[in-house]
Amino acid sequence: MTDEVGVRSATIADAEVIAQIARETWTATYADILGKDVVTRHLDSYYAVEPLRWRLASREAAWLIGELSGGPVGYSSLLVAGGEAEMVTLYVLPRAQRQGVGRSLIERVCELAREEGATKLRVKYAVDNEAAAEFYARVGLCEISRRRRESDGTTIVTAAMAL
Repeated sequence: MTDEVGVRSATIADAEVIAQIARETWTATYADILGKDVVTRHLDSYYAVEPLRWRLASREAAWLIGELSGGPVGYSSLLVAGGEAEMVTLYVLPRAQRQGVGRSLIERVCELAREEGATKLRVKYAVDNEAAAEFYARVGLCEISRRRRESDGTTIVTAAMAL
């Protein structure tokens, strides 16, 4: 028996869920890549519950919740402007990875982007995040550039695909 995968729009009430998923996924993903201090600072600022509530309420970005058997296990956010879409975030709890949640989130992101008139989807990730690189390649995103971030020296990959 397989678990049922679902994707729904996030609401302001999901801020705590997103913060919780972020804590687990960012710690598992980036502690060794960026360092624990950088991860903690990012979680305490970008993923603090009140700023998340504000971002969810603003509707500047579309936020989605990925579910497995009815429970939230992942999230994604999407910005669309000028015919291009950027998937700003996509994270799935380690225990729920490789069960179709990430793929379902990407599929819904692409639908939303096309509905908003985008013809291209971009995503950025740290070059050392091999799991992200493999996942994005599997779903059809191709690396188009790399740049070194001055703030911490991390090399950031931009990948894209036509919609």
